[in-house]
Amino acid sequence: MPLAIEITLNIFWIPLICVISLIAGFLPRRIQLNKLRAQIRRLEKQALQSDAEILALEKENGLLQEQLKNNPVPVIPITTKETPENLPDSSSRKKLLGKSTAKQHL
Repeated sequence: MPLAIEITLNIFWIPLICVISLIAGFLPRRIQLNKLRAQIRRLEKQALQSDAEILALEKENGLLQEQLKNNPVPVIPITTKETPENLPDSSSRKKLLGKSTAKQHL
């Protein structure tokens, strides 16, 4: 009974095995890199589209603000510019209202 198993290998098969191993190692990685590059291109395209949309909205916003600045519609102020001298006396009004409400509750 032999203690060693004898394997005979032709020297011409060694380079072929090396090439097959090389292809088996690089091919899956190349496929993975191609998928990642395609995904990067897709995401870059999406980012460019969203940036273009943002720029268009900013341009529209700027045009609307410019139209509001040049709007010929007059603005009516809410506060009055009357002096306190022209206003009626509020204390006499309170007295009158106080007397009339007191009579109603009786």
